[in-house]
Amino acid sequence: MGAAARLRLRQPPRPVRLTIFDLTGRRIRTIAAPARRHTLDLTDLAAGVYLVRAESVNGGMTAVKRLLVR
Repeated sequence: MGAAARLRLRQPPRPVRLTIFDLTGRRIRTIAAPARRHTLDLTDLAAGVYLVRAESVNGGMTAVKRLLVR
């Protein structure tokens, strides 16, 4: 069974770039998310804690959230 995370961004609709980092700061993946809701496929991530950085493509917004993969 695959793991997935659904993100909802509280910003006006605009494309964002999602970047997943492990806790050592190593970039795991970068994803273009064209909508306010996006589902991340986490099936290839090991269990642990990750950071997800959401940045608007025009540079107007940045947010960082923790992500727990079980």
